[in-house]
Amino acid sequence: MLLRKAASAVRKIFGVTAMSGVLAVSSFTGVMATDLSAVDDAEIVGASIKEETESNNDRATANAIAFNEAYVGKIETATDKDWFKVTVPANTSGALSVTFWHGDCEENGNNGRWTYTIYSTDDQLYSKNVLGGKEASVTSDIYNLPAGTYYIEVKAFRNLGGLGWCSDDYTVTANFQSAEGTYSETEFNDSVASANTIELNKAYNGRISNIGLVKDQDYFTFAIDSEREVSFTFWHDACDATELAAWDITLYNLSNGSLVSKITEGVKGGAAATVTSNSEFLPAGTYYVEITAGNVVSSRNSLYTITVNSKIPCILMNRLYNPNSGEHFWTGSTEERDNLVKVGWVYEGPGWEAPTRTGDNVYRFYNEKLGDHHYTMRADEIAALNASPDWKNEGVAWNSYPEGRPVYRVYNPNAYSQGKAGAHHYTMSESERDFLVSLGWIDEGIGWYAAN
Repeated sequence: MLLRKAASAVRKIFGVTAMSGVLAVSSFTGVMATDLSAVDDAEIVGASIKEETESNNDRATANAIAFNEAYVGKIETATDKDWFKVTVPANTSGALSVTFWHGDCEENGNNGRWTYTIYSTDDQLYSKNVLGGKEASVTSDIYNLPAGTYYIEVKAFRNLGGLGWCSDDYTVTANFQSAEGTYSETEFNDSVASANTIELNKAYNGRISNIGLVKDQDYFTFAIDSEREVSFTFWHDACDATELAAWDITLYNLSNGSLVSKITEGVKGGAAATVTSNSEFLPAGTYYVEITAGNVVSSRNSLYTITVNSKIPCILMNRLYNPNSGEHFWTGSTEERDNLVKVGWVYEGPGWEAPTRTGDNVYRFYNEKLGDHHYTMRADEIAALNASPDWKNEGVAWNSYPEGRPVYRVYNPNAYSQGKAGAHHYTMSESERDFLVSLGWIDEGIGWYAAN
């Protein structure tokens, strides 16, 4: 009878799939509910319903259990305890929760209770008192945990009023979903010292899941090696507890041994939503993002993602074409672009983005006789053009970003020999470069590097 009742419980509560007599518990989604009423109890029992093995009354004798499988237990006496343990393998992390189910329990006037508790090696993560009475299922908070062994304790709950325990069957399931292939926080990242290191411009999953009675907070850290334009994007899943749910997200800079707040945003719960902060221009350094629950009850355990958006400060370079001379022209000035369009130049759209606060100078020269512009960051060319009476140095046109994408330079020997403008062309497009080379232009390699 024990296994048949537990099998019925699994069928009703835990979301299982029976195939060829084999029971496969669904991967963790936070809530499990799949009715397999058409599957016979005996078929399920014969598949993979597991029983606890006594005596498992302490950590040392804890039953080792598999993830995502239901295990049947029973508290025989007021002092009985059942211990289970699960192991997250080395080099693995993922989301862990525990689901506790019990059937109808009428013992002690429906006052029978259990207490189940989740522990890491050293700390209590979660504890829940489960009241008897009608059949019920309770799932714990979800924890993004690193490799290690975790424990589950089930015992009778008795308070000063002498409420009794329930000796009927229960099942316990350790739900686990690997974080492999995703970007996710890993507990315990509750301080600057234990902050998770994250990559820029990637979304990381996280949850505010209280550790025992301690209010959870998540810290992430990142570093930038030069001045950057930084913002963050915060997304949260729908919350059951209306708009009272809230998160506070703060960006800090480690300065003089203390945390200095740079950006603070309050995010309300309710429906799923995305919020992006204002941008800040930040110097090179190490930074921290702190996420806390503005309302610890209603926003805890809800999935969120945090993305630190980062790019170097840059300006869009506009590309124009003169149909009369055949010259292409590039400028970061919208005023200069608009004036040229007014006198017949054709605006061909953006060419690339150039950094504004970092990088190597690219100079612009103008030959009035040819009506031609030349752009270069090569020291030998700059010296030769400065020495030539035909070319005027018009100063720095933009900057090159050494870690960026290449802007290719090609040369038309026919234009130069015929004294025409447009002898050089610059493009980020490999296909455009290759097409011009097929027409007789000479590939001169990389002219400079774009920010994007």
